[in-house]
Amino acid sequence: MPHSDEAVWMQRITLELNLLTIMAIHGNLCLALRHPDNRGPSTHLVAAVVRQLGEILVTRGALTAAELAEVYAVEAKADGFGG
Repeated sequence: MPHSDEAVWMQRITLELNLLTIMAIHGNLCLALRHPDNRGPSTHLVAAVVRQLGEILVTRGALTAAELAEVYAVEAKADGFGG
């Protein structure tokens, strides 16, 4: 880690993104989590972000809960979310 002060890393930030960008980030992170060489200490953090982005997409009407569940079923089958 470039900076060893935990307080630096735990700062909260606010991002303003449109739903298309959130969908793109969600999809790319799902794909990244499938890769077998992408396993490590941060995998669970990235999986949590994917779930948060998915909930935003459902809450804002970009996806239905059923569609999101289908995405996660496909990811689980493909060994996504860190295996």
